[in-house]
Amino acid sequence: MKLKATIATMVAGTLLCACGGGGGANPENANAQGLWSLNTTNMLVEPTGEFWAVTDTQNINGVILMHGNLEVSGTSVTATGQSYVGGLAQPTTFSGDVVPKTLLTVNVNGQKLPLSYQKIYDQTASLANLAGDYGNGLSGTITMQANGAFAGSNGGCALSGTMKPDGSGKNFYRITAALGAAPCPFPNKTGGGVLIDLGAGHVAAATLFDTAGMTLVLNKR
Repeated sequence: MKLKATIATMVAGTLLCACGGGGGANPENANAQGLWSLNTTNMLVEPTGEFWAVTDTQNINGVILMHGNLEVSGTSVTATGQSYVGGLAQPTTFSGDVVPKTLLTVNVNGQKLPLSYQKIYDQTASLANLAGDYGNGLSGTITMQANGAFAGSNGGCALSGTMKPDGSGKNFYRITAALGAAPCPFPNKTGGGVLIDLGAGHVAAATLFDTAGMTLVLNKR
């Protein structure tokens, strides 16, 4: 089973807040919360409207992390935020449409991406179900405990932290991660983010460290 960890391109802002979050505050606006997927792209839209997306580009670019906020008007969505590539910040915007619990279509750099709703988002989060060993077949290994603690290393970088189910009752987790000394990309930094249950022992984690981000795409051994 594979795990990929890389410094990611990320969008920082807060994505998906339709007049107070996810489109649900105004009954005339569609609710865009959920887990949305297309091939190797997985996007979490929280009930509050905060958005996280992880894309495995399956090439030298590795994993791309995006984070930000989206406004919803009717069924139309408009996102604003920033992307970070190699530590350099870039403003990012995109638009699209949503059919609640069915389809989220986003237009990014001239490409239209139809992301399908994943029902696993509505399941109950369970630390016991996540517990186990994860690895990348290379140098990365992570162990998750049923009490929410995790620890491991990747490419010589030690990392550890804790996670807990989000208070919304949806199937994702809040994580706090601490990195060790060099060769970690952000030595001795602590960050926060989310871990998303993609099903079948497959998870994606996204953590922000100041103005940069780090992703982990893992499979249970």
